[in-house]
Amino acid sequence: MNLTEVLHAMSTTTTINTDDLKETLSINELAELLHMKVGGIYNRLYRGGDLPPNCNIGGRGRKKIWLKSTVLTWLKEREVDTTFDPSKVK
Repeated sequence: MNLTEVLHAMSTTTTINTDDLKETLSINELAELLHMKVGGIYNRLYRGGDLPPNCNIGGRGRKKIWLKSTVLTWLKEREVDTTFDPSKVK
């Protein structure tokens, strides 16, 4: 499925904010944002590891891009509360 087909499928099921489509990330930019090496991203892609959803460009997944808004939402969902709570100390 190419990007046009993905966007068409998405547009028939959800509302798309076109501003979200303006900012995309390459694999290098994703690695930088996640503080990972590019090889680590490829490793997770190959093994089905935890990564934000991506879009395949160029057929058969040859090129992948990530919507920046989706990556930021994905990160926010994994945010850990590190606030000290003295009631939890034994």
